[in-house]
Amino acid sequence: MTKRDLPESPIQSSKRLRTSADDTGALLQLIENAEELTHCLQSLTEWKDGISRNNGQIKTNPSFVRVREQLAGLSKKLSPIFQQLDPSQDAHHSEVKTVSDAESPVKKSQKDTGNMVACPPPPLAAWHVSEIPSQLPPLPKINDSRIEIQSFRHPGMANISRGELSYERLEWLGDAYLEAIASNLIYQSFPNLPVGKCSQIREQLIRNMTLAEYFRSYNLMQRAQIPPSVQSNLQPGKGRSADKDLVKVQADMFEAYVAAIIITNPQDGVMQASSWLRGLFSRTIKDQIVKSEITAPPIITEPKQKLAQLIGAKGVEISYEDMPTQKKHKQLNIPMFAIGVYLTGWGNSTNC
Repeated sequence: MTKRDLPESPIQSSKRLRTSADDTGALLQLIENAEELTHCLQSLTEWKDGISRNNGQIKTNPSFVRVREQLAGLSKKLSPIFQQLDPSQDAHHSEVKTVSDAESPVKKSQKDTGNMVACPPPPLAAWHVSEIPSQLPPLPKINDSRIEIQSFRHPGMANISRGELSYERLEWLGDAYLEAIASNLIYQSFPNLPVGKCSQIREQLIRNMTLAEYFRSYNLMQRAQIPPSVQSNLQPGKGRSADKDLVKVQADMFEAYVAAIIITNPQDGVMQASSWLRGLFSRTIKDQIVKSEITAPPIITEPKQKLAQLIGAKGVEISYEDMPTQKKHKQLNIPMFAIGVYLTGWGNSTNC
């Protein structure tokens, strides 16, 4: 019997089925992001000549910088999807070896940075009112000057040919650490809080507005490397669309700084950053921490269960439907959801 005639093993067959099922979800995610990706690629096509000539003016053009940042965000979303759609991905990583005597400065920098990545934080101590600092906690140092500079370098200032990297990769890593650390602290500090409320507190801690405020509080803007043409367009002013760009850049650099603290101190970087952020975060949600300590742990009853206890009876049917709404939370500015409750019952009166 030749190799071609061998029957397919059950393991291979089931793996192919799983991949086929996963492809549907991956393709749907691509479709959801297709419009934004197409817009970015069309914009790049318009700047093709300038990019091929390595035109410095193109790289500092505010519109080009915005498109580049959009592509960076899409890359984070879509890279795992493209890998999922590639059936040879696992074989590729196990068989292909890079043979190169001389590494480019960019590859060497990426390799050095990648080797320093630390593990997620262990369980942290819960917040307590008595431990909330009255002043900003001291800013931890970054133990590698090269990575410290990178954490403040805007993509428009990075010279790839000289091996200069922007803050983008560090920002991506720092974003993950911030979410993990905030989630860890909230989980330990609010054991009786529903998941939805925990998510709202986390959003309050790691949203761009909060991180940008931290960035400014430590006077880190004076260390930022931002192209002059972009910086001149990032002046604060009520109602300006550029305000969001400024907040986004500051938040990204703060996330990059957090990652730089961690990867340049493989032994203690995670705990050092976690301890610092524990104090910093506590100042932001002081009211919630105070309230949790003076309020007795409530007996948590699901809303549906509570309603059923109040109006439930034999012959009474309660149904729920999602209701359209465009309302947002006043403080957090996050979408709110509405549920319609319908009762089918019996009685001698139609009054409610």
